[in-house]
Amino acid sequence: MMEAKILLVGRSTEVMSILSAELKKFERDVVYANSEELVKEKLEENEIDFVVVGAGLPDETRKGMEQMIQALFPKLPIYMIERTPDGNPAKMIGFTNEKAVMWKVEKVLGSTLNSR
Repeated sequence: MMEAKILLVGRSTEVMSILSAELKKFERDVVYANSEELVKEKLEENEIDFVVVGAGLPDETRKGMEQMIQALFPKLPIYMIERTPDGNPAKMIGFTNEKAVMWKVEKVLGSTLNSR
C-alpha cells in the first residue's frame, strides 16, 4: 500500500531532521519545513497528503501557517499537535504515525465504499 506524503512543520530544522529520520524508520514519506516560505515551497514541490504542525511554534505562527496552507490547498488535512505540560518533540513521531495509519484506513474504506 502507498504511503502518505507528510509535511512536518516545526520550529527547528535540526529537530525536524531527527524526527524525519525516525519516521523514515517506519517507512514514512516525510518532508519538513520551519517557515511559511519553506512550507509553501514544499507544498508546491510535493503532492502532500497531510500536514502535521508541531506544538513548539508560537501560537501566532501556528495560526498563520494553518491559514496560509488552507488558502493554498483548502482540502489538505492539517493536524495541529496540542500543547501539553509534558510535551516534547518526540511526541510528534507517535502523533504522525497515528495520522499516517488513519490516512491508509480512510483510503481503503473510501475505495471500498466507492467500489460498491
